[in-house]
Amino acid sequence: MGYKTKLAAICLPVAGMLFAMTAQAATTLDTVKERGRLICGASQGTPGFGAPDDNGYWRGLDIETCRAVAVAVLGDKDAVDFVPLSGQQRIPALQTGEIDILPRTLTWTLQRDANGINFTQPNYYEYTGFMMPKSLGITQVEDMAGASVCVQTGSTTEVVVNDVSTKHKLDLQPVVFDNTSAARQAFFSGRCDALITDAGALASVRASMAKNPDDYIIFPATPYVDALTPAVRQGDDQWMDIVRWSIQALIAAESFGITRENVDAMLGV
Repeated sequence: MGYKTKLAAICLPVAGMLFAMTAQAATTLDTVKERGRLICGASQGTPGFGAPDDNGYWRGLDIETCRAVAVAVLGDKDAVDFVPLSGQQRIPALQTGEIDILPRTLTWTLQRDANGINFTQPNYYEYTGFMMPKSLGITQVEDMAGASVCVQTGSTTEVVVNDVSTKHKLDLQPVVFDNTSAARQAFFSGRCDALITDAGALASVRASMAKNPDDYIIFPATPYVDALTPAVRQGDDQWMDIVRWSIQALIAAESFGITRENVDAMLGV
């Protein structure tokens, strides 16, 4: 993903700037510093975005985003606790203070933005997709009439299934699950004709769960591209700035070719 080599050395130089942005400490920053740990909402396992490896060490784009914030605030990329959350659990967990930041492949929508959370900086752009067995011979949405679709409740994909079904008069049959793991397992066991989620997550699931990944096809559910964006609670501008600029530091570092191996030379140290 291009972010993993840029965490510790890259974000430390911006930490002083971030903390000097206001003389009054924000509540989330106070809490995190006093605790000595950043608590980050995580998926229930999406390799490439957020999942523990064979040794239990969390890896993925969303994970590295949290580690970057931990470096900026605490000076330690491993001072992070990851809390696996379902689609239904994730936003309430942020709103109630159970977690400090929510990256977790979260789509930036107007409804969510007006519902007690603030979006920071997009770290991935994605389209919603369907995955289906190639044996069904379906390669586009318009041919999915009557198909059953495994979908996770509490996600934007529930809305997409309904909208797509109505628009194309498909009479799609949602089969709703309360967590991603159950939806994926149901799909691969043949309970549903299709699985819907972000296309990148579908590719990850196909590679990690399918006996033969080549047996499955992924195609767009809509022509629209969504911004997946880490979120924080509303009303804490300093914390929002810290998260946003931690992400910006990663993006800038990649643009300039800065890594942990060459950052000292780049700084002239």
